[in-house]
Parts: sequence; structure tokens; C-alpha cells
Amino acid sequence: MHFFVILFDFIIILYYLCTKFSIMKEKTTERIPASKLLEENVKSLVNVQHVKGFRSLAQLAKAIGISAPSLTHTLKNNPSLSMIQKIANALGVSVASLFRDEKKRTVEGYAIIGGTKKFAFCSVEELEDVLAEAKRENTEDIPIVFSMESNI
Repeated sequence: MHFFVILFDFIIILYYLCTKFSIMKEKTTERIPASKLLEENVKSLVNVQHVKGFRSLAQLAKAIGISAPSLTHTLKNNPSLSMIQKIANALGVSVASLFRDEKKRTVEGYAIIGGTKKFAFCSVEELEDVLAEAKRENTEDIPIVFSMESNI
């Protein structure tokens, strides 16, 4: 009987140590909104990688025919698919690549296209499907609202 009490105490102590030092904790994946990922990737392509010779967002904005504040606002808010396409074309990359996540975070959320069609996505692939659907329906100039919340 004494052996089982010691064994039980040992298991309790081991469990405490494992949870305290994150050995048994479930790994959680960071979630990131699609709009934030778009903004991060465009900034990285321009400011860090200097894709197509762009060294600033102002240069990219000029190339696509808008002001630098407009580009910043667009990246932070609700870009239309046609604007996302212009950015991708200027950078010489695909629209899908603007939503890739090298840090392997979970890209999930909701997209409202044209104020009426609501789509949920849980991966970059599903987000690509949403953008392809918008393109098929000729809603390229209608803003896309990205949100992490379902009640948008």
C-alpha cells in the first residue's frame, strides 16, 4: 500500500512539472487575420526583399497609380480583389502568394464580398477559393471585408 501512495505522489509531481514547463501543453497555432497577412507580405516583398526593384510602399503605390497613403489604407482595410490583383501584378507574384504564411500560422476568418456574400475560411487554400469565387462572379471592384469574427 505504501508503494502505491509513493507512486501516486510521484505521478502528481511529474504531472505538475510537465505542465509547469510546457512539456504536456498542447501546441497552439497563432491565428492571423487574412488582411494582416496581406499587409505583412506586401511590406516584406517591398521593404525587405525589394521585389521588382521596389524599395518602399510609395514606389509600389506610384506603380499601381494610387497615393502611398491610399495603398497603406487599402492594405489595412478592405481591399478590392482588383486592387489585390494590381498589387500582385506590380510585384510579379500571384494573388495567392500574397496570402502565404511562412510562419505557418493559421489563416482563418470570414470574408464578405459586396456586402452580401459571406464566406468562411480556415486555411490559405480556402481563402484562395474565396478569392477565385469573387473573380468568377465579376466582383473584382467590390471591397472584400476580412474579419476574424463571424458576426460581420
